[in-house]
Amino acid sequence: MDKLRVVTDDSKKRKFVSSSNVCGPIDCVYKSDRGKAHQSTLDKNNPIKEKLKSIAWKKFAIWAYTVGLPFSAVRDESFQDVIDSIGDYGKGMPAPSYHNVRVTLLKEVLQDTNKFVDSFRPQWQKYGCSIMSYFWTNGKGRALIKFLVNCPTGTVFLKSIDASEHVKDAQLIVKMINQVIEDVGEENIVQLFWTPCAAHCVNLMIQDLREKIKKIKGVLTDARLIVVYIYNHGRILNTMRKLTKNKELHRSCITRFATHIHENHHHLQVLFVSEQWTKSAFVKKAMGKKVERIVAKQAFWDDVYFSCQIFSPLVDMIRLVDREDQPCMGYTYDAMSRAKEQISKNLKGGPNARMESTVLSKIQQRWPDQLHHPLHAAGCFLNPAIYHGENSEIEKIKDIVTGLYVAINRLVPDEDENDLLRQQLDIYIDSEG
Repeated sequence: MDKLRVVTDDSKKRKFVSSSNVCGPIDCVYKSDRGKAHQSTLDKNNPIKEKLKSIAWKKFAIWAYTVGLPFSAVRDESFQDVIDSIGDYGKGMPAPSYHNVRVTLLKEVLQDTNKFVDSFRPQWQKYGCSIMSYFWTNGKGRALIKFLVNCPTGTVFLKSIDASEHVKDAQLIVKMINQVIEDVGEENIVQLFWTPCAAHCVNLMIQDLREKIKKIKGVLTDARLIVVYIYNHGRILNTMRKLTKNKELHRSCITRFATHIHENHHHLQVLFVSEQWTKSAFVKKAMGKKVERIVAKQAFWDDVYFSCQIFSPLVDMIRLVDREDQPCMGYTYDAMSRAKEQISKNLKGGPNARMESTVLSKIQQRWPDQLHHPLHAAGCFLNPAIYHGENSEIEKIKDIVTGLYVAINRLVPDEDENDLLRQQLDIYIDSEG
């Protein structure tokens, strides 16, 4: 009998993953006729059909633009099913009403979804299952914990919890998780293995650097003052946009803030010596003079560059581990090592070389408790692109090898299965098979 281990993963925004291609309730409940997705040769050569298709596409596009539908929505597999269903009905199909979509149909789909989830429960009892959870913050600042359950039949989304008001209450979070365990059935869960969200941990590193290194904290304060001042004065903002060719200064994300200021170094300096600025009333006011002095100081731009040298490698890592199109577990450990190496390379031999040890120590404070995790070490070791890569010395890094065997022993406690896995591991190491 196959056994699955419980793995809790706090990665942000992950979609359904399933070895049996079970993507979610809607996919199973509403089967599509793939044959309809392809236009026949006769239809393609029929000018009337082509004209009707063009008219329909345009009307859909106008509606999508009007309601602000994301362009990526048309890539969803279910979109073709919608088009097919409308075609099956034929001309004159009435559109669903607001009440239909918000109440009637929502209840029907919810019932179908609950039935779909319940269809997995016998499999959880028979084979055991893994609970996978991840914590993330959405665009509105809500802290969400999502739970999925995996078994040999596939992976299914179970529920999400809004933990915004309780994110710092560990006892309450544990209570919520226990409720999920009770719903799945404690006797069905083989093991619980938790690993933190890599992107969130890197963001915490960036926050530490921003708050605890005075040079970075000071330059970001000055940079924010410049940006806020520009965006609060329409004429100055208009002049800046002409200089940057309508490129905006990023204001919401601290990880990109310094980079955007650095990229517009020349434009900002030109702005505050331009005729539009020198002949304006702003130049005589206290805040205008203060902003002008900051932009004119070379020390300010040196500190902006210093911040970019530190933040850029960490931002690259966030982009890698926060992707939805591929799993990141096998790259996290290596990505962190490369980020630290790049920061050291950026600072060595330069005016801020003495800051290297301080910066790396701030990163290292988060690394052991957050990202230095057995699953990340195992993922790195078992990633052939890294292990069998050029000049790879993964097998010589004690932390990775130790983490690999800790993960194996915890996830595969059965001695026979453990022995078999180690034999297969030798085959992987020797590049056999």
